[in-house]
Amino acid sequence: MTRRYPAYRDSGVEWLGEVPEGWEAPELKRFAAFVYGDALAAEIRDDDGEIPVYGSNGPVGTHSVPNGVGPVILVGRKGSYGALNWCDTDCFAIDTVYYIDKRHTACDLRWLFWALHLARFEGSSQDTGVPGLSRSVAYLTRLPLPPLPEQTAIAAFLDQETAKIDGLVAEQRRLIDLLREKRQAVISHAVTKGLNPTAPLKPSGIDWLGDVPEGWEVGALKRFGDFAAGAGFPHEDQGLEGEELPFFKVNAIGKALRDDRLIAEVDTISTATAERLRAQIFPEGTIVFAKIGAAMLLGRIRVLPCPACIDNNMMGFIVRNGNSLDFLRHLMTLVRFDYVSNPGTVPSLNEGQIANIVVAVPPLGEQIKIANFIEDQSIRFDTLTATAESAIALLQERRAALISAAVTGKIDVRPLLAEGSQAA
Repeated sequence: MTRRYPAYRDSGVEWLGEVPEGWEAPELKRFAAFVYGDALAAEIRDDDGEIPVYGSNGPVGTHSVPNGVGPVILVGRKGSYGALNWCDTDCFAIDTVYYIDKRHTACDLRWLFWALHLARFEGSSQDTGVPGLSRSVAYLTRLPLPPLPEQTAIAAFLDQETAKIDGLVAEQRRLIDLLREKRQAVISHAVTKGLNPTAPLKPSGIDWLGDVPEGWEVGALKRFGDFAAGAGFPHEDQGLEGEELPFFKVNAIGKALRDDRLIAEVDTISTATAERLRAQIFPEGTIVFAKIGAAMLLGRIRVLPCPACIDNNMMGFIVRNGNSLDFLRHLMTLVRFDYVSNPGTVPSLNEGQIANIVVAVPPLGEQIKIANFIEDQSIRFDTLTATAESAIALLQERRAALISAAVTGKIDVRPLLAEGSQAA
């Protein structure tokens, strides 16, 4: 049964409602000071130092001297404004954050960290460029302020209970990682060894393939389809609406649907423009991937949902008749682009490098069976992953509700702490 305080009073704050008697609800500036972090250019940081350096998204390096005396609360000021971080030790807060340590508040510092979760700073930006948290606006935030002993009790309760929830969330995240690894292992085995565990094998002559089933054709990828690079489009020919042909830029690769089809919410170009620029119009079902830079190293394999043009940061693989698109799409996910690309500051891949990668491909009927098996297994893995993701969402909702209830006094955590101590 949830325990409540014996008596409550109106806080005078609409979103807060009633608070326990003996609590106040003052403006933040009455009990805490937000101190600006200091400029610290990356080139003058002491990377051999042991002092963690914090930005608005958390640790960003190390330094040899601190400006915050641990423990320290860090509040995002620029960029991820309002983001909260906690450091147990001395640290260096850079100028994208505010920081609070024991010199800047008489409150229990850990309680203050939890209380700031309710501050709703995401609505406090006054910058039109880089989002930023205005200190003067943040200071007007009214928060429930219990007596110091109760602050300490609330902090201890939330540390204890959120640690349990965070542990459960971590378990679900590990499960999702394992499911992702297992899924890839299933795909890898199916497209390189087939579905018959007793099938006779033959040497492929390729180290990464090893033995492959007899009857599979071993050869370069270019035997099974044609590769072509995308085209460069002048800026004035991009971003048009209502033309005949979708035009996919490389960033579309990260927005694909579950079946790896690209989403057709894209720029368009006219057929006449494509012809004028000598840009290839790739047919529906073309396998596409990035061929330059960091996007290439991610190895994402996608499929065009309709005839389209692609930009010059991408390459297309048009599967020839007599082969299964879905089988070859899954096979392409095994290719290590970083092993065959041109090294350098900006790695890149040309048609010859990818087209000459040697693979093993079964007859069409077996390709289709393997592709169907992978689809069935993918649905199963997707279902398990969705269940884990749903559990994470529920746990995070529970965590947020618990913080809110404890910080606002909707529950009296002191008896709960006592019960927890006795149970331990």
